[in-house]
Amino acid sequence: MEANLNKRSWTQVRFDPWEGAGYCSVQNRESEILPNDVRLLVLGDSHYGIDDDERSDFTGHVVECFLKKGENPRFFGAVTSTLSGNRYGDMQKDKIRSVFNDIAFYNFVKESAGPIARSAPTRRAFTNSYAAFFEVLTALAPTHVWVCGRRLWNNMPYSKNMPEFPFIDLGTIEKCGKRAGIGEYLV
Repeated sequence: MEANLNKRSWTQVRFDPWEGAGYCSVQNRESEILPNDVRLLVLGDSHYGIDDDERSDFTGHVVECFLKKGENPRFFGAVTSTLSGNRYGDMQKDKIRSVFNDIAFYNFVKESAGPIARSAPTRRAFTNSYAAFFEVLTALAPTHVWVCGRRLWNNMPYSKNMPEFPFIDLGTIEKCGKRAGIGEYLV
């Protein structure tokens, strides 16, 4: 269950989205997490602590470090727990990987937010990333987008260019049988 390594030609995207191997093949997917007709894009805020010339596959590197070594468990552990309905610390590695097999992940801001975790992107960094976000939406064609974090939610583009996703609040996710613990949702 490795990530989809199909390289796309991006014009605006700096850090390639990470696509689980089952993300694009929803009809053949044997998911324990998502219905087969759902393509979920999990949208994070930004990378931090990286050089301006960092490689384009950095997002995939970060996700794989989490899956293989448990690095960055606070954010990715919360995503795993929310989607699986299980406590991250109680899950086996193969179950954690199966969650990420079914999703795509992309950090919205296309530049490093700063030198350390909890560094906040500027408003300009968000607005400079709108075109890349629309490019990702077009290429990945998600049926659902989960916007993780209020800061990101509050900096999302709202314009005539926005695809027609209905916006729902945190409580609505309970319809799926689980209540999420972080962020807000764009579905």
